[in-house]
Amino acid sequence: MKKSVFILIAVLFTASVMIFTAGAEDKDAAFVISKCSVCHKIEKVCGQIGQKNAEQWAVTVKKMAEKKPGISDVEQKQIANFLSTAKDRKALCTE
Repeated sequence: MKKSVFILIAVLFTASVMIFTAGAEDKDAAFVISKCSVCHKIEKVCGQIGQKNAEQWAVTVKKMAEKKPGISDVEQKQIANFLSTAKDRKALCTE
């Protein structure tokens, strides 16, 4: 009985974490789309995910922000971080 309860709690906890994490990924993806798609199609960004590290994305995002002011330094860091750590492109890319 105790083992069953422990397993049930572990499963519920794991499911809760997965749901919360998935929601955060979708929110971050929506933010990136809202900023990047102002100037170009998001597919341009999707094609580069996994090919750049955090530092390279920071440089790219900074260049883009200089062309189209309105993205703060904090937002630039958020975007670069998301793009460099996006393991599952489904939240951002529709392909």
